[in-house]
Amino acid sequence: MKTFLKIFIVAMGLAVLASPLFAQDDQRINSNKLSIMTGLSQPFLLNGVNLAFTYTTDKLYFEYSHGAFLNYHNFGKAAMKAADRENFDTQVAPFSTGGGVGYRFNSNGQIFWEFKVHQYDLKESSTGNEISYKTFEMGPALSYRLFLDKEKKFFFEPVARYWFHVASFGNEGLDGRQIALTRADNSSFTHTTFESGFFLNMSLGFVVK
Repeated sequence: MKTFLKIFIVAMGLAVLASPLFAQDDQRINSNKLSIMTGLSQPFLLNGVNLAFTYTTDKLYFEYSHGAFLNYHNFGKAAMKAADRENFDTQVAPFSTGGGVGYRFNSNGQIFWEFKVHQYDLKESSTGNEISYKTFEMGPALSYRLFLDKEKKFFFEPVARYWFHVASFGNEGLDGRQIALTRADNSSFTHTTFESGFFLNMSLGFVVK
């Protein structure tokens, strides 16, 4: 994951350097605006929901988002970590919430830093036992707003993120990021709390005012 982080930081730097090449007519055209967005990967890939609010000034970008009922075991457990696919039948995030603040490098593009709290519930394959815990993550994000109409009301906003683990809590069995567990055959294994790492998303939104 450190490689992804390095690549992402380099990509953000290149975006800033290249911003004069794709700058809009006037950065203020999208300033002092409140917008509402919904993520598209959450309902289509994870059978969940996500709602986000953003506010832009001339130079700053503020956002808050809340996701719920995210099923990481969909599509053959594709969003789960490899070790977790072997030991757990399901992984659900009842909520994922937090916000971020960043810098607008032109009228539509922004780099920002996010802070997120998630809860995860996992059902162990051999015993059917469930474990739950919460994680705190943070990390950089880069997004670009693509308007769909001349009035600049409706838009897509693709975003690339890298969230790294900061802390795990909410489970008595936690030892740092580790939870020791026992299968039905009395063999033991260790679960490492989930880290989002690098991922992409697309949001659909509109400008409120």
